[in-house]
Amino acid sequence: MFRKGLTLLVLVATFLPVHSSWAGGFESFGIGSRQLGMGGAAVGLADDWRAIYWNPAGLAFLKDMAGGNDIRANFVEGWSNHSLKNVESPNRLLGDFQIVYPTEPREFNRKFDSTTVISPNGGGYKNFGEWTLGGGSYGTAGTGSDWHDRVPTLNGDFLKAKYESDVFVLNVPLCAARKLSDTLAVGVAVSALYGESYRDVAKRYQPQPFSPFPAYDIAFTSDADGFGVAGDAGIIFKPSEALSMGIVYRSPFTMRLSGDADVTNTLAGVSQSGHVAQRMYYPTRIGAGIAVIPFDKLIWTADVNWIDWSHLTIKLNYDPETMFTPDSRVDYDFKDTTAFRTGLEYLLPKGWSVRAGIFTDPSPYGDQWGSLVTARFSDANVLTCGVGKQVGSLSLDVLYGYAFTERREVGGAIYDGKQNNFAVGLTLAF
Repeated sequence: MFRKGLTLLVLVATFLPVHSSWAGGFESFGIGSRQLGMGGAAVGLADDWRAIYWNPAGLAFLKDMAGGNDIRANFVEGWSNHSLKNVESPNRLLGDFQIVYPTEPREFNRKFDSTTVISPNGGGYKNFGEWTLGGGSYGTAGTGSDWHDRVPTLNGDFLKAKYESDVFVLNVPLCAARKLSDTLAVGVAVSALYGESYRDVAKRYQPQPFSPFPAYDIAFTSDADGFGVAGDAGIIFKPSEALSMGIVYRSPFTMRLSGDADVTNTLAGVSQSGHVAQRMYYPTRIGAGIAVIPFDKLIWTADVNWIDWSHLTIKLNYDPETMFTPDSRVDYDFKDTTAFRTGLEYLLPKGWSVRAGIFTDPSPYGDQWGSLVTARFSDANVLTCGVGKQVGSLSLDVLYGYAFTERREVGGAIYDGKQNNFAVGLTLAF
């Protein structure tokens, strides 16, 4: 009787798939060691090849031809006074596990999670008089998790669990910008998107000799990739050499991912492989910015960026559809966010420059959310600094950024975290 009831419990409640979300830590800070060193405020500046990301209209004011590459490494850490839960009714968004035996602890021990995200970005442009064409590739979004733990049960057996995830989106834009007058330009970008989503969540019960509880393995793995199409449109207005203003609109888009999903449950005698199709509806983003040269050698920039997170939706369809892999639609009930960015660049003698900036990265999650292994739930503030060196037609830029999240308390658990960002970029003008 106990075994039948246990099997039913596992069938109904264990290991429903956990879904990826893209906000509060998924959205890219942007590209460019120079621009991010100035707090990532470049919608109104957009004055080098990285305008393919910040505002394609800025390409129209560039001369001749140039290209470059940036590589950024993000080291993300999160910690809490609580670990992942092992409960009767798990919340899949929070990464909870399903408890099976009464002797299992209600919480795991590891209270720390970290991941590293490497983002290479490159591109270039060529001017043809009133028209300028550009293109490249950059990471639009990405995050991950690598959480592992092994804890004893009340009767001396052991639980071993892991939660691994990796998500990213690569943007490949083709840009065209036209100068309408000496002070006004417009630009558009049409982008092919490639995305990957990987998740491996597993729990294993390891009994000691003569334990009354049999061993079990419960796991869910999904690996999907796919494509999408997006568009950006921007305007740059430069009424004088000392002032530049810009607006950029980033269209909503749909990522269509497909791949494999595997479920294992040895207690229920299930080992199932199938197909998963994921549709992610990404929201509209709008940015506006200004760049001012108050006096020779100093540039000040400021941006405001709004994201329509309340319309983010994810749909999952499985073939075959079972109680382990049910078709579902995930609406996160997010709130729209507005982020502010500002920074400075000061030009020094002999081709050197120094930069500093700050920006906010508000989370769209409600106050009721918190987890070690899902996307960052708390608001963050990011401090940046950088240095540049120009030698002839070659420019080298280096960035360091530090992001710290606001401490939040959810259900007695305290969550905190930080992120270190390093980047180096090269630009060559022809």
